[in-house]
Amino acid sequence: MKYQIKQYGEEDGLSPEALLVAEILATPGRGGMTLDDIAVHVGTSTRTINRMRRDPAVMEYIRRRSLENVTEAMPDIVQTLNEKARSGSSIKAIEVWARIAGLYQPEMIVKAAPFEDRSTEALERSIEELRRQLEADGIDNEEEIEQ
Repeated sequence: MKYQIKQYGEEDGLSPEALLVAEILATPGRGGMTLDDIAVHVGTSTRTINRMRRDPAVMEYIRRRSLENVTEAMPDIVQTLNEKARSGSSIKAIEVWARIAGLYQPEMIVKAAPFEDRSTEALERSIEELRRQLEADGIDNEEEIEQ
């Protein structure tokens, strides 16, 4: 199976140095590197790395690549979640799985409807009130009501 790999950089307006910094920063856990380590690896200063991190083009690149990293990891995460939920080894995994499936809502709000008197007398009063309203509208008999 072939995968298409997107290449970023020039079209983002990033220099090769900024692209390398952004790629490292977008890597989960920065590949175990501190900002000082990145500066040494790239051949620049930590101050320059910090300045690059604030550049909107670098920030957008990091956001986009980070999202791709999350998307790439999603199948493995879902598989692990399914395994834990099915085995019953984690109540939290079961809860998350049920939420994703739409089967669990942690905050169900139950509201009581206002009490409505449904006795025969109350129904007769309602019918009488409706008849008065119909008469006020100029409808006087049952035949006109049915029309």
